[in-house]
Amino acid sequence: DEMEDALGVAKELNERGFEVIINFFGEEVKSRDQVYSAAAIYAQIIWEVWSRSIRARVSVKPSQLGLKIDRNFYRDRLAYVAEEAFLYRVPLEIDIETEDTVAETVFSTIALAKNYPGLNVRQALAMNFEDSFTHLYNLTWDGVKVRLCKGAYESKYGENEIAGRFLSAASHLLHKKANPDFATHDLWLLNQMFLSRNIWSGVCGFQFLFGLRKKTWKELAEK
Repeated sequence: DEMEDALGVAKELNERGFEVIINFFGEEVKSRDQVYSAAAIYAQIIWEVWSRSIRARVSVKPSQLGLKIDRNFYRDRLAYVAEEAFLYRVPLEIDIETEDTVAETVFSTIALAKNYPGLNVRQALAMNFEDSFTHLYNLTWDGVKVRLCKGAYESKYGENEIAGRFLSAASHLLHKKANPDFATHDLWLLNQMFLSRNIWSGVCGFQFLFGLRKKTWKELAEK
């Protein structure tokens, strides 16, 4: 029922001119059986998106596909989901989680993009982690699209410093014409970005959690 509800909302948003991201909640999976079950649900979501002609990206959580159980097991299950996404031409997004998983998440996504040329894959990247800029440069160098966010997990950086890092990373992505997405509800950040000439130099997208900043959705769509 929850999947059916989500797909229905996604279709309604498409009709209003918005594309959507569909998540399947569940992190920190402990057993391989749970991972196999999660991968099968992701495959079902991908098929449903394709069969209903929904303009949606399916977002995957690495720890839900076994990253904290075993790196090779994660890469195997990620490849399984990616094959389904590639087959049905459904865009895939890899979420970012805790700092101890970031490097392996990014490296696995880069490897995935190289192994599946033509796969529409995007990596989420939070700017509240120490090595975020290194990962940003590696992703753009290898041509992997990025969804930029400030980050929700604990960080050594203060709020103002994270905002500055976000704006620096956004400027880099726009300058490189890397077709980034920006995931933030911070109106100050959005205003700062629109004051920059770089925002008009290429294609980019903006992401909001469903139900938040609906007025801003419309304003950005009009711009």
